[in-house]
Amino acid sequence: MSVKVKDNGDRITISWLVSKFNIDKKEITNVYEGSEYAGDASISVHIGHPYANTDRIIIETTSDNYLIYTSNGDGILELLQEG
Repeated sequence: MSVKVKDNGDRITISWLVSKFNIDKKEITNVYEGSEYAGDASISVHIGHPYANTDRIIIETTSDNYLIYTSNGDGILELLQEG
């Protein structure tokens, strides 16, 4: 099952399997494509299957850093950078 990212106005919802993460857009400080396999030590939340996906999107917020493993990196990156 793939990771789903949805724009809900003032917040972003990330769904994967039975997990759901809601992130307020005002808390997002940076969004970019990661080049390292598992990210760095600052990543506190890993979402998705790391083995089956080639793209890694990193969302930095004021409280946590998220790493999304996906095969739709460009689409997710575009959605997050528009908001």
